[in-house]
Amino acid sequence: MEKWMIGLFSILGIMSIILIIVCVRMHRMNRRIRQLVEDAIDGKFQEKTYDETVASSIEARLGSWISQSVLTEQALKQEKDIIQSTIADISHQTKTPIANLSLYTELLKEQPLEKEALEYVNMLEAQTRRLTFLIQALVKASRLETGIIALKPENVNLDLLFEDIRRQIAQTKEAEKRIVTMEHEEGMAVYDRKWTLEAVMNLVDNAIKYSEPGRRIQITGQAYEMFYRITVTDEGDGIPEEEQAKIFARFYRGTAATLKEGVGLGLYLTREIIQKEGGYIKLSSKAGEGSSFSIFLKR
Repeated sequence: MEKWMIGLFSILGIMSIILIIVCVRMHRMNRRIRQLVEDAIDGKFQEKTYDETVASSIEARLGSWISQSVLTEQALKQEKDIIQSTIADISHQTKTPIANLSLYTELLKEQPLEKEALEYVNMLEAQTRRLTFLIQALVKASRLETGIIALKPENVNLDLLFEDIRRQIAQTKEAEKRIVTMEHEEGMAVYDRKWTLEAVMNLVDNAIKYSEPGRRIQITGQAYEMFYRITVTDEGDGIPEEEQAKIFARFYRGTAATLKEGVGLGLYLTREIIQKEGGYIKLSSKAGEGSSFSIFLKR
């Protein structure tokens, strides 16, 4: 019996030693992996020399993945910086030529022109406006992405925003040809008044653009416990289901948009603005039955 117990205790002792060794190695590996992750988060990651153990193999793989992720992040940042710089240069270099185009177009319109020549001048004027809008939209998108434009959401009464919307719609000539109605509940929400107005007006402009004269456009505001919902509904052609997942992508234009003016940045900008305020945007649409875009602002 004593020999049996001695043998059992010996086995238990050996197993305990093995367990301790495994635990120590696991603790070291966990500590080294945690250090790798912390270094990567702090931007201090450096390649290290690894041996042939299993733990070191895991560390090596993790280290390789982190290294690739760091390089990818650096490449993306560099690419964004290049895009921002390029767009800024384009904006600066095109200001004078575009201003001159607008000036010369106005001067031409004051001259006695034949009907065909006047049509060409009007087309030139329209394309100049489109180019101006494109450059402005590109600059806005670039500055929002890179954080140059910082939104300042504050807890503000929604009455102020709806008054801004009403005022801006009144200055839109094309809105006079549609039946635009507005109705909203009182409430507060966290938003940047200037940029949220731009986000909503992008939706309103789209509703006007894709609705025939005489059609109804509804702008409503509803207060919920966690969010305030602003919805713009039109009676246009609607958006096919297969296009709805792409509609907020930069420069994307659906099949119904090919004959309309635009550059495919309005919905992209709207989503960027609302997301930076901590909200989100939702689309509900059926082909031939119009569309509803809803913005949800945090309360």
